[in-house]
Amino acid sequence: MFGVNGVDTWNFFGRDFTNHLDGASGAALTAIASKFSSATKKVGSVGLKAFAQYDLNGSAIGQPVFPWRLIFRAPDALKNQYSDDFSEDYQEQLKRIPVGSVLYNVYAISTPE
Repeated sequence: MFGVNGVDTWNFFGRDFTNHLDGASGAALTAIASKFSSATKKVGSVGLKAFAQYDLNGSAIGQPVFPWRLIFRAPDALKNQYSDDFSEDYQEQLKRIPVGSVLYNVYAISTPE
């Protein structure tokens, strides 16, 4: 997800996706974040440890290694195919991407620092 406040573009690939979002702004989103904070201090993030706890066969991994943050960034060639202005439903645009195309380069950041 890019963020809970929406985006200023209709370009589906125009912004990075990540498991760590910036804080919410506006009365409604701030109220929701406040409510969510009663269950977790990490309202704007999704942890990745659970993805690393088991191998491909379902066996537990004793000391899982996992990134703190993932960033999904579309290649410039794909980003530049679409406009920031509305032209059609993004699902129609996605249907025309050739099979085998690279949709995202994935970057892993190991720690908050």
